[in-house]
Amino acid sequence: MNKNLKIFNVLIILIILTISLCLILSSCNSGLTQTSNEQSNKENTGSIERSSQRVGRGDGTFSSSESSISQEGSDEAGGGSDNSGNNGSGNNIDNNNDDNSNNQETGNENSSSQANENIVTTENPTTESIDTENNQQAYEEVYEKPSVKLNIINGPEYAQDGLICYYWVKAEVTGNPAPQVDFSKDDSKGSLGGKIVQINLTQDEIYNLICDAENSEGKSSSSIILKWVAEDDVSASDETTSEGSNQQESSIDYSNPGNFRIDVNLTAQLVSIYYNENLIKSMKCSGGTAESPTVTGTFVTSQKIYSAWISKFNMGAYYWVRFYGSYLFHSVPFDKNWNMIVEEANKIGTPASHGCIRMTLEDAKWFYEKLPLGITVIIHY
Repeated sequence: MNKNLKIFNVLIILIILTISLCLILSSCNSGLTQTSNEQSNKENTGSIERSSQRVGRGDGTFSSSESSISQEGSDEAGGGSDNSGNNGSGNNIDNNNDDNSNNQETGNENSSSQANENIVTTENPTTESIDTENNQQAYEEVYEKPSVKLNIINGPEYAQDGLICYYWVKAEVTGNPAPQVDFSKDDSKGSLGGKIVQINLTQDEIYNLICDAENSEGKSSSSIILKWVAEDDVSASDETTSEGSNQQESSIDYSNPGNFRIDVNLTAQLVSIYYNENLIKSMKCSGGTAESPTVTGTFVTSQKIYSAWISKFNMGAYYWVRFYGSYLFHSVPFDKNWNMIVEEANKIGTPASHGCIRMTLEDAKWFYEKLPLGITVIIHY
C-alpha cells in the first residue's frame, strides 16, 4: 500500500514538472515570436522610408496611391504576427513584405523613368511647334500680297491730225511672287511691255483704265480716269510751268474749311472743288440712280471713315466722307475680298450708286486726305 502511494506521488510530481516545463517552453516561444515580429516591423518601416526617398528623388512628389499600398503592406505584416503561432509563418510574411517592398521600389523607379520619358516626349512637340511658327513667320516675311498703282508717264499726245488723244500709263506693282498684271485695255497691243499700256481716246471720250495684279497671296486693283483733251487746250496749259503749278499748290491752306466749296453737278456727274472761288480740281463721279437718287441742297462735310462694309448691298468702299445722314462721298465699290468691282468702277460718269457720291479710288483718296471737314457742299442738277 505504501509502495503504491509513493509511486502515485512520483507520478504527480512528474506531471507537475511536465506542465511547468511546457509553460516555460511556451513562454520562450512567445518571446521569440514577438522579437521576430518587431524585427519584421522595423524592416518594413525601413523599406517604406527607402521607397519614399526613391520616389522623392524621382520627381519631387509622392504618390498617395503608393503610400497607401506601403501602409497596407505594413498592416498586413502586423496582422500576421498576431494570428500566427510559429516562427515559420512570421518568416513567410517577412519575405513577402520584402518582395513587396522590392516590387514597390522597382515600380517607383519605373514610374520615375516613365515620367522622365513623358517629359521628353512632351518637349519634342513643343520644339516642333516653335519650328513651325518660325517657318510660318519666315513664310509671311517672304510672300506678300500684291499692290498696284497707275501713273501717267506720257500724254496727252496726239495722232491722226489731232483726232486721237492718247496716254501711256504705267503700273507700279509690288508683291511676291511677282504678280501677273492685267489691263482692261491696251491700244499698243503689248508693244510697250507688260506694265505699260497705251490708251487712245477720241473726241470727248472718257475711259476708266483698270489694272489687276494677282499672285498666290491675293489680288489688288487700281484704276485711273483718262479724259479727252483738245490739242489747243494742251498748248494753252503748257504756258503754265510746273514750278508755277507747285507754287499754286503751296499757296492753298488746307487747314481752313471756309476757303473751300464743293460743287456736285448730278447732270454732268461731276465733283468740282473750289478754293477761294477758284476751281482747283474736277472729278468724274457716280451719283444715285433714279430708284435711289442723291439728295440735293446745301450740306456740310462732318465725318471721315477710312473704310466700311455695307452688308445690305454686299459692298464695301474706302475713303468715306459724310455730308448728310447716310449720304457720303466714297470710292468705287469693293467686294467681300476687298477687290475692286470692275463693272461698278466702269460706271463712273453715270448714275450708279444707292445715293452716295462715288469717285475713283485715287480721287476719293485725295478728297479724304486733303480736304478738311466742315466744307460746304452744294448738290444740284
